[in-house]
Amino acid sequence: RGPEKASFSEILVGTDFSESAKRAAMLSMSWFPKASHKIVHAYHVAFEGFLRMSGATEDRIESLRQEAFSIAKQQMQEQLRSLDPEEQIDGVMLHGYPAIALLREIDHSGVELAVIGSYCGSTLEDRPLGSVTRNLLYHARSNVLFVP
Repeated sequence: RGPEKASFSEILVGTDFSESAKRAAMLSMSWFPKASHKIVHAYHVAFEGFLRMSGATEDRIESLRQEAFSIAKQQMQEQLRSLDPEEQIDGVMLHGYPAIALLREIDHSGVELAVIGSYCGSTLEDRPLGSVTRNLLYHARSNVLFVP
């Protein structure tokens, strides 16, 4: 989307803590070692809308949000340690649907490159890319590096 560059100074790496996301982060860090890397994860409560419609209280939904955050925070710390325990890498936790949260963070932070690993559905699905990956590829204002 932007001009081609040999190096980038600020890079956002989206993660869902999968091996694919870890591979994308490692590749980005090796290709752009001088760049500042921000590992970003968006967490949410599964079926939050349905919970509301079925009468779940705000306190219960907030409790589930805190639980989701706590689990994701632990996974983020583990992923950051596994990437490079010696280097200081920013880990950012966002609440919301992943595609929307990542797109907002890209716009807000002004990163030059967004990196995302592939998520491929099962062989029964006819889509080769997950919805978050597709949304970033189509809508991100920054350059996007897709790592299969």
